Amino acid sequence: MFVAAGDAELKSIINDNLGKLGEQPYEKLDDVTDFDNGLRKEVAFNLAAYYFYFGRNLTETQKLFNKYYRYPDAKKVWASFVKSLNALRADNGF
Repeated sequence: MFVAAGDAELKSIINDNLGKLGEQPYEKLDDVTDFDNGLRKEVAFNLAAYYFYFGRNLTETQKLFNKYYRYPDAKKVWASFVKSLNALRADNGF
């Protein structure tokens, strides 16, 4: 499978999305299996799009994450994202 390279417009949309998500109120989860209001899923979706469309550069993807996700559980959310990304890469040929 081939993933086309992203352009300036897509990068702008992703940054805009993450900026708006970063303005949302933080919802503390008591347990890792709890569900939130969808904030973490949407952040992960945008980060995955950035990762795959812009060169699969994990360092740059993490910079984007750090810029917009400034909540207390950032380390845990980033680790979970990387784990999911690694599983996705292992299960797929792209």
